[in-house]
Amino acid sequence: MKLYTVEIASLPVEARCYYVEPFGEPEDDVLGDIYEASDTWEPEGWGAYCIGRWGEFRKFFWPSTRTIYRSRAAAQGRADLIESFGARARVLVTETRWESVDERRDRIAADKREKRIAALRAQIAAIEATA
Repeated sequence: MKLYTVEIASLPVEARCYYVEPFGEPEDDVLGDIYEASDTWEPEGWGAYCIGRWGEFRKFFWPSTRTIYRSRAAAQGRADLIESFGARARVLVTETRWESVDERRDRIAADKREKRIAALRAQIAAIEATA
């Protein structure tokens, strides 16, 4: 099963609040973690979005990226929303394999046994090589 999430790759330059002055141009996006989201900036069209969504104006906030999606389309929808506010977002995917807790416990125990057996065989081979 594939699961998807979204991460914000970079904020618009105008939405950044720098901890230190950047070297080079802010657009270079090689700034690492020297900025955070400004708490006073809002994207163009935010007011109209608020009225359409909630019927009233609200202070700007970045959409959550903590959600796990079961479809790529849903994750892409969130990424598109984030990008409509000027940030760059990317969709991430993971492969998931579900198994029962008992199966997992048994598989882990079998893996440990196999590793122990391999280590013992290596010890035996080393002893036989010196004999």
